[in-house]
Amino acid sequence: MTTLPAPATTPRRTPLHWLNNQPYLLLSLTSLFWAANIVLARHVGSHVPPVTLTTIRWFGVFLILLPFALLLFAYFIGSAARLTDNPNDKLLPSASQMVTAIDRLAFTEDKRSGNYLFWQDSAASLTRLGLGIGIAAVAGLCLGIAAGILPLLGAPLSPLLTVLSMVPPLAPPRMDLTTSVVSSRSPCPVAAACSCRNARRGTTPAPSKPSSTANA
Repeated sequence: MTTLPAPATTPRRTPLHWLNNQPYLLLSLTSLFWAANIVLARHVGSHVPPVTLTTIRWFGVFLILLPFALLLFAYFIGSAARLTDNPNDKLLPSASQMVTAIDRLAFTEDKRSGNYLFWQDSAASLTRLGLGIGIAAVAGLCLGIAAGILPLLGAPLSPLLTVLSMVPPLAPPRMDLTTSVVSSRSPCPVAAACSCRNARRGTTPAPSKPSSTANA
């Protein structure tokens, strides 16, 4: 009597897995977060004192670096415990072993090739990186010019370019001193806008003539 194999169970999909498979949504959220960061920073900058803002920034930096510091601390504790039991352990090297490895790879010539392996490999990686960035820049430039000239090619790229182009306009322009002074003195928003435009152009509006009803 043969036994049938158990049916394969599908892995449980969490909301994080679903979000990880939505590239366009992630790109849109990235632009939205950038714009919201700029808007929030400009709004908070005029209401929060500089000392408080600096304290909040450094506290945020501390919270960001704290997990990495704890992870590094736990690593060195585990490395010391493993090297105490087995000095030849290679899974968690100590700081002195890391320094020795860096000195051997970066500042000691290789006996077989006569080159410094660290710098040679880094130069090869940077060369490939620069080549990739150059190809991407040229391809992006050609694609942008073609999308601007040919509407048939620009239509599929329009949603992505629209989302990316919304990042600078979402940040409100900073008001200058002339705009704020004129707006505070003028009771009408339209008159304030006209006065602000004339002040930027360096011209003054012509004085209005009194009406006949006022003279009467």
